[in-house]
Amino acid sequence: MLSHLSLSYRLAVTLLLVNLALGLLFLHVKVRETIAVKDESPGLSMDDLRLHFQGDPTVNRLQFMMRGRMHDKFASPDEMDVILEWIAQGATREGYESDVAPILAQQCISCHGPEGEQSRCPLTSYEQVVRYTQMLDTGISYETLADASPLYLVGLATMAALMGLVFYATRWRGRWKGVLIALPLFCAAANVLSWWSAKQSDFFTWLVYMTGLVYGLVVIAMILITLIDLWILAEEKPASLPSKS
Repeated sequence: MLSHLSLSYRLAVTLLLVNLALGLLFLHVKVRETIAVKDESPGLSMDDLRLHFQGDPTVNRLQFMMRGRMHDKFASPDEMDVILEWIAQGATREGYESDVAPILAQQCISCHGPEGEQSRCPLTSYEQVVRYTQMLDTGISYETLADASPLYLVGLATMAALMGLVFYATRWRGRWKGVLIALPLFCAAANVLSWWSAKQSDFFTWLVYMTGLVYGLVVIAMILITLIDLWILAEEKPASLPSKS
């Protein structure tokens, strides 16, 4: 049991828990930066997720990209406003060359150029950029989902499994303990699998929201309960008796 560990081992387990908590925090920050800005209101909402997966037919693909993962790539909101104004005025070649191209060259080409990680969505010429202004926003692409799904699933499942193994070693007993250990693993799989249907169904969008929320709450609860077991209810390890000569 964790409560019987020596001080050094309890510190090691605590550091593991801190790393898991930081991983969960960084994941939350990433979601807020890439998805929670969709409806331009504070916090992650169902509208954010619906726009992320299903898109918004009132905007074009370039606007969708700027609302999403490109949102934090600009030096200031003024740069985004310049591009949005260019789109509103008809996306002319003259406006692109004078106003838009310098911004894209500085902020976007490193990823959306021929050698960038987003080379499949090039933004290096007027023809390439204007094409995205003529495409309606249909949400995140299936290709992007295929790239992200294994990474997120493995990451979420690994985090849940590590937390479950540590939590299993606590003093607590009862069926609820097994439920807590299994629930994040179930939520991780259900969350990522729901991405693929959330593009067509609001129910699966809701399922993405709920499984993500439950995953985070249960992992945080297990971290807190384990820390209580480690430090507040910890038992001092009895000193070993001297051996008889």
